[in-house]
Amino acid sequence: MTIKSPNEALIRAELGHRTSETLMTQHRHLRALEKRMGLVMAGLGPAGAVTHSANQTISASTRSTVALDTQRYLTDVQHDTGTNNGRLTIVTPGRYLCTFTGEIDVGTAANPVRIYIMLNGSGELCRETSGLDPNDTVVMVSVSDMNTDDYFTVEVDNGMTSSRNVVKNADFSPELRAFRIGDRLRV
Repeated sequence: MTIKSPNEALIRAELGHRTSETLMTQHRHLRALEKRMGLVMAGLGPAGAVTHSANQTISASTRSTVALDTQRYLTDVQHDTGTNNGRLTIVTPGRYLCTFTGEIDVGTAANPVRIYIMLNGSGELCRETSGLDPNDTVVMVSVSDMNTDDYFTVEVDNGMTSSRNVVKNADFSPELRAFRIGDRLRV
C-alpha cells in the first residue's frame, strides 16, 4: 500500500500491512479511520464518494481512467455522471483526503497492473501494483492540497497482453472518495 500523507503514522496504524485480510475488512478499517479523523458525512462540509455500476474492462497494453457513473454522496464536491465521469472535482479549496478501494481481476497471478490516484489527470499522487493474486484488491490513500476545479481520478495501467477488469462489488469496488480535512498548508 502506498501512502503519501502528513498523517502517515495514523493511517498506517489503522490500515497497517493487512495483506492477509480481505478488502472488506480493509474497507471497514478505512471507514473507521475516516470517522476517527472527523470525516463524518453529516456536517462534514466538502466530501464526495462515487462508484461504478458494472465491471470495467481495461484493454491490453492501455492506461485507462476508471469510470465512476454512480454517486453515493456529494457535498460541495462535483461529479458528472456523463462527461468525464471518472473525475471528482473540488469546489472549496483546502487539504483533502482522497481514498480509492477496488478489486482488480488480473486473470492469473504474476500479471500485475498499476493503479494510480491522479491530480488533474497528470500528477501522480500515489501508485499501487496489483496482481500478486488472481483477484487482487487495493486500498489507496493520499492527502493533497487542492484548489477550486482541481480533480482526482483513478487510472489503471494494464501493460499485459490481455484485458483485465476493474470488478464491480456493491460494497466497495470501485469507490473513489474525497474529504476536506482542513485548510491548505501555507508555504
